[in-house]
Amino acid sequence: MGGDRNDGAGAIRRVTEMMGELTPSQVMAAYESIAVIMASMCAAAQCANWKHLTALERDCAKLVALLQNSPVPAALSQPQQRRKFELLRIILADDAEIRRHTEPWMDNLKSLIKSTGKARRVNQAYGAGTNRLPGAG
Repeated sequence: MGGDRNDGAGAIRRVTEMMGELTPSQVMAAYESIAVIMASMCAAAQCANWKHLTALERDCAKLVALLQNSPVPAALSQPQQRRKFELLRIILADDAEIRRHTEPWMDNLKSLIKSTGKARRVNQAYGAGTNRLPGAG
């Protein structure tokens, strides 16, 4: 997960610098960048590199917000529409793969948090670090 890999960072800077209405080519650049970032997110999830995955997710969210906040949807040509749908299929497949790796980790984290809460309640009820049984005077 080094800096030599193309994870879309340069494209993010170029696309997020655009303000206002996006042209069709800018819209397509955003979708292409999202697909590149999602592929990098997929690789990060497969390697359990959660820190890098989180950073990439923030970059991806910026591009999604840019597309969502564009004042007028750009009219895409037929080839651009086909490519956009192809990219969306790739993005969704990568998203499913990312979830396949992150959901077990999240379930484990939830379990750890739950058990920590139970341990804290036991310690509060019976005192931490005491070897006495409740009711034993």
